[in-house]
Amino acid sequence: MKVFFICRSGHHTSVIAAFLYLGRLTGTKINRKDIFSLPGFDEIDFRETGRPFFAGADHSGTEVYTIGALSYGSLLKKAANEMIQLFNGNTADWQVIDTSSCVSRWTVWGLRTKRLHLRFLAKAFFCLGARKETRRLAGLLKTIDN
Repeated sequence: MKVFFICRSGHHTSVIAAFLYLGRLTGTKINRKDIFSLPGFDEIDFRETGRPFFAGADHSGTEVYTIGALSYGSLLKKAANEMIQLFNGNTADWQVIDTSSCVSRWTVWGLRTKRLHLRFLAKAFFCLGARKETRRLAGLLKTIDN
């Protein structure tokens, strides 16, 4: 099975979701070190939007990926599911989860300040955003099939 987490950039909210799913982040309290030690968190260039990033595999071998979709998360989810059906007709082996409903305003401000090359300020916003999003993402993960 493969699981794809989608967010605007592919390297913030979807990375937090992926590592919660994989069990590398637990609970709702995470600190700055936890956040910035995650592979791929705030590391991918915006030019990589739309390209899957491999986050890891869980204990049962499920491969987990993140993808940046700008503001087209729901469209990408729909298109991916349609393409899966066209190619092999079986969406049970794939899950595409749009995490955009969990994105906090802090993460949005982080993206804006990053574009202005204000890295220190962007990292602070991303950290606040990740802390706010963790509880929402944990709730979202309860709704998906494992």
